[in-house]
Order: sequence, then C-alpha cells, then structure tokens
Amino acid sequence: MDSPRGSPLNIDDPRLIEWLRFWQCPWVGMDVSWRDTLRPGTDHGLEDAWQSMPPTLLRRRLYLEEEVPPMPGEALLHWHALSPQERVRVLRLAAEVAVRDIATPLLAAEERAWCRRLARALMPGNWPVAYPPGLTAEPLGLAMLRKWLPAAAWARVRLHYHRALVEAGDARRWTGSRPRASTSSGTPCCGA
Repeated sequence: MDSPRGSPLNIDDPRLIEWLRFWQCPWVGMDVSWRDTLRPGTDHGLEDAWQSMPPTLLRRRLYLEEEVPPMPGEALLHWHALSPQERVRVLRLAAEVAVRDIATPLLAAEERAWCRRLARALMPGNWPVAYPPGLTAEPLGLAMLRKWLPAAAWARVRLHYHRALVEAGDARRWTGSRPRASTSSGTPCCGA
C-alpha cells in the first residue's frame, strides 16, 4: 500500500494504528493551551475535559471534520512519534532552512550549518518564501507545515502546538502587509 507521498507502508506497521488513534482522538495529548476551547470558564484539567465530553462534541468544539483519515506518509508518521519539544525543534530547523538566520539564537552552530547545506542543496540562490515581517521561526515553521498538510490533517496536528503559536503562524492572519518573496538571508528579493 502506498501513502499519498509515494512511500510504501506496511499495513501491519504499528504506527498506522497510532495514526488512526490520533486521527479519531487528536485531543489526547494536545497542548494544554487549547483547554478553553474544550470547556470555557472551567479550571478542570485537560484530561478531565476531554474524558467527560462526547467525541462528537469535542470534534465540533475543535473544528474537526469527521472524515476518513488519509494514509499518512513516512514524514507524518515520524512527526507523530516526536515529543512536543522535538516538534518545536523541527519547526525551527525548517524555518532556518527557508529563511537564513531566523532561528539563529534557538539553534546550535552545527544545526545552523546543517540547515545552510540543506538549503543550498534544495534550492541554491533565492528562495521564494513569503512571510510577514517580524514573524519568528516557530510560527513560520508552522505556516510551512500547514501548507504541506491536507486541511483535515492540519486541523488535528495544530492541536499539538501552543494555541498562540498556531495563531501567530496562521497564514490567514497575514492581512496587515503583503507577503513578500525573500532570499535565504531573509531580505526581500525579486523587487517585492
């Protein structure tokens, strides 16, 4: 069986069972910043909130469509296996590959060097990455992740990042200024 990204997956792979669990109940293990979405005005713990509500109500409160889960690719299965700290690190690395020095204070020198080598290998010269001025590494990484994922998968994945971070990287909120193309150094290119 092939995933949408073309990599073969074994139907007996235990990661697929975990993916299905994640798809059906993405609120399990989600970031606590989404608690008010589940039950506004209470001080119950997150575990209490999702355990005491019917799944259909949880899906409605979290704006999740009930649909058949897509077959995940290897990259999404790897994402699912990461810890919350590793997921944020991946956002920083992706942002640094796309926009040079955007994550400089957050990454070690060898990580930044790895990002530069990867950026040169993927697309030497100018990168057509549009992002609003002042956007930091994590929101930019999330915006790129959102563009890469199908909408239904993004609706679930976003729950595993801090809500303010998701909202900062939400491309729909980039209305104050026209997104500009940039070079790998983060400066505008193409006369934009």
